[in-house]
Formats: sequence, structure tokens, C-alpha cells
Amino acid sequence: MKELITGIVLATTIVWAARLAGFEKDRSFYPVLLIVIAFYYVLFSFQSYQIDQVLFEALIAFSFAAVALWGYHKSLFIVGVALILHGTYDLFHGFIPLSTTAPDWWPLFCLGVDVVLGIWLIYRVYRKQEHQNQMHQ
Repeated sequence: MKELITGIVLATTIVWAARLAGFEKDRSFYPVLLIVIAFYYVLFSFQSYQIDQVLFEALIAFSFAAVALWGYHKSLFIVGVALILHGTYDLFHGFIPLSTTAPDWWPLFCLGVDVVLGIWLIYRVYRKQEHQNQMHQ
């Protein structure tokens, strides 16, 4: 449980720092975070020295990267949903036959980070759309 709380606290700190620094103004901030987060399993897979695990993890990471790029161009809402899906993926990752072994604390920690970032981004998109609708009335 402390892993989950640590992930939530870290994600909240990332959001706070990004807002303070102005990083959130750049549309690429959350898509880049999604790409970096997705590639951690590729990093873990190199510890296994198993090419099939490296290739599997790279395939998954590139899939999330493609969604991040799509969301960057289409709607950040997609990136928010993908972050939440990645957090859910973390919970089931260890049950996938070709998956890499991550540290025991990783799934809950990453769940906390991903879900908070995803929910925050979806909230921001919704709030921005709501503001735009009010401006047009």
C-alpha cells in the first residue's frame, strides 16, 4: 500500500511542479511522460538478457508511444486515458508470459503515478473545453 501512496504523492508533485514551472502549457508534456513511463519496462527487460522479453516490452512501449503521439495531435484526452490504461496494465503485467520481472513495488507505485496523471489530464481537458464553451456562449 505504501508503494501506491508513494506513486500518488509523486504524481501530485509532478503535476504541481509542472504547473509551477509552466511545463503544462506545452502540449507535449504529458505525451512525453507517457512515452517515458512506457519505456521503463524495456529498461527492466534488459536485466533479463532475454531477447524475446526485450522485443515484447519494446512492442508494448512503442504501442503506448504511438498512442501518445496520436493523442498529442488529436486530443490530450486520449493521452489521459492511455496513462490510466498503462497503470492498469502495470497491475496485470506480471501475469503475461513474456513480460519482464519488475521490482516488487513497481506495479502499485506505477499505478499510483499513472492514474493520478491520467485523471488530472482528463480533468484539464474537460475544464478547458468547458471554458471554451462558456466563451462561445
